[in-house]
Amino acid sequence: MLKKAHEFIIRQFQVKSRKDILLLPFKVLLACFILMEIYDDLMYLATLNNSIRELFYADRALYFGNIKNNELNRVIIALISYLLKRMILLGLFILMWRIKNYFKRKEKLAFAIFLVLLVQLFIPFAASIPVGHWPNWGLLGIFYWDGPYFGRVTDADTGAPITNAHVFGKWEFEYISSPWTGGTSFADARETITDENGFFILPVARASWLWPLSEMRLDELHVFSPGYDSHPPVMHLEWRNDKLKKEVWRKKLKSLCPEYWQKGSPYIRHHVPDADDYVIFVYRHAFHIRCRLFRSCHIRLNQATSFREKYRAAISSFSIGKFMNYKIRQYRKAKNEEIMRLKKM
Repeated sequence: MLKKAHEFIIRQFQVKSRKDILLLPFKVLLACFILMEIYDDLMYLATLNNSIRELFYADRALYFGNIKNNELNRVIIALISYLLKRMILLGLFILMWRIKNYFKRKEKLAFAIFLVLLVQLFIPFAASIPVGHWPNWGLLGIFYWDGPYFGRVTDADTGAPITNAHVFGKWEFEYISSPWTGGTSFADARETITDENGFFILPVARASWLWPLSEMRLDELHVFSPGYDSHPPVMHLEWRNDKLKKEVWRKKLKSLCPEYWQKGSPYIRHHVPDADDYVIFVYRHAFHIRCRLFRSCHIRLNQATSFREKYRAAISSFSIGKFMNYKIRQYRKAKNEEIMRLKKM
């Protein structure tokens, strides 16, 4: 079995004609993609294995009756769904390979390629009708990818670049189940760190999904650097009972974002500009940035001056699912280290 697999791999990368030379870069890309998928699968299975070990070897006092059973059920369901998904994908690959060989024997391979391209164009067109715009890249409604996203993280007051800031993006599938209903589901997460100039590039996200009328989109972009507010901003939640802090930020935001106080502004249509909560509203919206594909985004982080502001930024919540935390290990590690440091103060 291993000998046949080795011979098959060698045969795919042999160059005997001009056509083989043209196809070689695509075969290399496909091989790299398969290796990355295998790596992700191994990491996911390792995470499930650790969860099972925690359930069976942890102190029994930590798990009581239904709680332990529910956790075990979650792991089992995640494992079964993963295996079913991979089996279906493997079956689809085998089916497509046999169809390719069939058309090759019939000397109609060009027609098969044309048919695949036609389906590839039709699926995004069909998906664009309910969502209202052309969805992002995907392959035959099975594999999706999105990115890269890039930008810069700087100090909001000085404009200086923030080095070694942790950045991660969370992608979701937005799917259409009927003309009237739909939903979202977690797709992927990728992380990176800013360089000495504050620049970052999020790796391209990829995921497999077995529903063609779907779109994979960047749902959240999180940034964290010790001593600063996080992105999306959260330290304004500590100002609710601090009138002095609100007044300081009111003056600052009026000079930074005068459009929020202009008459007829859509921001004040349902708010009172002089109300205390309006300062919190302006701060949150002024510093919350939406990153766009192939467009540089500029994220400005404000310095957290008090202990409560720093702690709020460190504990700001996010969720990508317990079994997907391995995708953002550096981000989680940086936050946990900052929380432990603040607790020791």
